[in-house]
Amino acid sequence: GMHPEMTARENIYLNGAIMGMKRREITKKFDDIIDFAGCKMYVDTPVKRFSSGMSVRLGFAVAAFLEPEILIVDEVLAVGDSEFQRKAVEKMKSVSQNESRTILFVSHNLNSVSQLCSSVAIITHGEMSEPIVTDKAITKYLADTNAAMETITVQWLKRITISPAGKYVGQIKTCQPVTFELELDLPDENEIEVGVVIKDETLARVAVFNSLVNSGAVFNGGNKIICCRLESLPLVPTNYFVDVVIACANKGILGRAENVTQFEVVADDVYGTGRLPSTKQGKLVLQAHWRQNE
Repeated sequence: GMHPEMTARENIYLNGAIMGMKRREITKKFDDIIDFAGCKMYVDTPVKRFSSGMSVRLGFAVAAFLEPEILIVDEVLAVGDSEFQRKAVEKMKSVSQNESRTILFVSHNLNSVSQLCSSVAIITHGEMSEPIVTDKAITKYLADTNAAMETITVQWLKRITISPAGKYVGQIKTCQPVTFELELDLPDENEIEVGVVIKDETLARVAVFNSLVNSGAVFNGGNKIICCRLESLPLVPTNYFVDVVIACANKGILGRAENVTQFEVVADDVYGTGRLPSTKQGKLVLQAHWRQNE
């Protein structure tokens, strides 16, 4: 929405006028917009001289502070530094929750979608689904986009199975012991370390365990079956995805296989209270003992 030949100041007033705002209303919010965009030093510079990140920051600030009835935000968190992204998320939450205005948030960033959206529609090949609850939509999106992971195409990873209590059932109870069994055809290198990455339904990393770090174990090249046992998997109930990584101290990462399998953690009464933390409160189920000092 920025005219490249006009300055930041002129663009702010132009956009406000297009939205039907009076000049005095725009002036009242002008300083907040400039501060949020972080372009105070360049307020009278033509926007065509701005970097792409600065242009997006200005455009978002104008849209957010000039109070449209519906705020359409398309991949705004794909640019800008972490401070701008944090401010943008906080502003969108404020607009939606405190000002009761509608935000249409378009993004592939599932963490942000999970934080901000109460319902989600998935667009596939130009066709949009009916809006559904965010958690279900994210699960469906990941299931659809990862459908191909049933067949492992990475040459060095032949098979992976996840075995709670020695029997693979596709589901793991919270805090249940788990064994990851990997059939690997390792490169002809010495001292290869193997890592497993667990990611949640938004593909954010939850845990990483590594053969060298955890037990000092390294492996030589060739076909191997390698097992890693966790005495407890303290994760809240939801779907999780798994990456496998192999690395060599001299050459760094040799291979990474992403989303090669998935599993579901189901609730178990590990606390004896019939309760567990929700996925919105974090991903770990920690043993914590509470008491009052007399």
